[in-house]
Amino acid sequence: MSNTLLSAVTPLRPTVAQTVRLRSLMSAGEGLHSAVRLWLRAVGDGQCLPLRQALSAVAEGGSLPSVRDETFVHVPRSAHAELGESTSASLPRPWRDLLPDETFTTMLSIEARRLQRFDSPAPAGRVSPLWPLPRLPLDLAVRPLDAYHIVMDGSADPIVADLWALPDDLSVALLAQAGTHAREVESRRADLMACIQGGDLGMATELYRLAHLRPSAHEDRLAGHRPDRSRPHRVDHASLVRTTDIAGRERFQIEWTLRIPHGYLPKADIDDTLGIDLGYRRLATAASAEGRWTVERRVDVREGLPEPAAHLLAELLAHAQVRRMLLDLHRTDIEALVRRALRFRQVNLERLDWPGLIAHGDVPWCPEAMALLGAPSITDWISLLAPVSGTRVELVDPSNTSTTCHRCGGRGLRPRPYTEFVCPSCGPMDADLSGALAIRRGDVASWAN
Repeated sequence: MSNTLLSAVTPLRPTVAQTVRLRSLMSAGEGLHSAVRLWLRAVGDGQCLPLRQALSAVAEGGSLPSVRDETFVHVPRSAHAELGESTSASLPRPWRDLLPDETFTTMLSIEARRLQRFDSPAPAGRVSPLWPLPRLPLDLAVRPLDAYHIVMDGSADPIVADLWALPDDLSVALLAQAGTHAREVESRRADLMACIQGGDLGMATELYRLAHLRPSAHEDRLAGHRPDRSRPHRVDHASLVRTTDIAGRERFQIEWTLRIPHGYLPKADIDDTLGIDLGYRRLATAASAEGRWTVERRVDVREGLPEPAAHLLAELLAHAQVRRMLLDLHRTDIEALVRRALRFRQVNLERLDWPGLIAHGDVPWCPEAMALLGAPSITDWISLLAPVSGTRVELVDPSNTSTTCHRCGGRGLRPRPYTEFVCPSCGPMDADLSGALAIRRGDVASWAN
C-alpha cells in the first residue's frame, strides 16, 4: 500500500522587508499560475496564442480570451512542449523582476507534469489538463539552512522558522537537509578560498555572500542526521500560505508536504470516544470510558515572551530558539498522547476559542502561554493524522464545558484556583477531568440542564 501525503504548516517570522518581498513573490506567482492556466485552456479551445504573448498581456493588465473553466478541453502537445522550453526570458519585465528563475521554471515544470499525468484517451497530438493547483508552488525555492532558518529564493536574508511547531520526525528530516546544505556551503567556501589564495580576488564577493549562509558552529553536529523513511518526513513540496496568529495578526506560513509511511500509525481499533480538554495547568486531559491521561505543564510561562523586533534577525532567532526549547520539554508527552488518541475511532477535541480566552477575566495571557508549551499542537496533529488512522474528529464548542457536570448535566462553579469543579448535586471533582468528560459527551448545550 502506498504512503500517505499530508500537508502541515510551520509559521515563519520574516522581517518587514521580507514580508514585502514575500507578498510580491506570492502575488506574482499566483498571477503567473493563473495566466498559464488560462493560456492552456485558450489554446485547447483552438485559439492561436503564444505563451510569451499571453504572459505579456496579463502582466500589462490585460486579460486572456474567456474560456469556460468547467469544460473539458484537449490541449495541443505543442503547448506542452512550449511550456517545457520556456525560460525566465519568456517573462515580461514586471514578473521577471519579482520571480527568481528557479521559481519560474519550477512552476512551469509543475504545469507540464500536470499534463503528463493525465491518462485519459486524447486525439493524436493532444493531451488534457488537470484542475489548477490551489496555491503557489515553491518546491525548489525553499530549503532549510539550519535548525531555525529557512532560505527562500528571491529573499536576500534567511527567514526564521519555528521548527519547534513541527513533529520531531519532521524536524530531524529538515535538520538532515540543513546538514547537507551546510556541507555544500563549506565545500564551496573551501574552493573559493583556494581561488583567492591563488590570486583570483574576484571570488571575494562570492565568499562574502557565502559567509551569510554559513550556519553556526553548533550545527556541525547535524552532519550525521538522516531522515528515517519509516517515520513521517518531509517530501519536496512546499507552498506559501497566509494565516493569522493568536492576536489576529497576519502571518506567512510555509506549508510542507509530509509523507506518512504505511503502517506508521495502526488503524483506530478502540470503539469508544475520547474527550480531550486543553488548558494551561495541564496542557491536555484526555478521558474515555476506561482510562484517563494527562500532559502536565513543566514550566510556567504566563509572562510570555517579548515580541522580537521584526528587523533584527538575531532577536527573531533567539525567539525561535526559546520557543523550540519550551516545546521540547513537553514533546514526548504530547506525541504519546497523540498516538494514543489515534487508536480511538472517535476523538472529541475542544475547539480553541482564543478571543474568548483573551477576554475571560484575568487570563488574557493564556492563549500565548498554551501555544508556547504546545497545547494547540495536540489538536493540530490529531486532526492532521486522523485520516491516516481512520479516526473521526469532532471539534466541540468549549462553552460551559468547564461549568457543566458531566454526570448530571447540572451547572456548577469552578472557583479559584480553578483546580476543582463543584456540582451542586454530585459534589466537587477534578476540573480538567470533568471538562474532558463533558467534551467526550459532545455539545454541552444539547444535553445540559
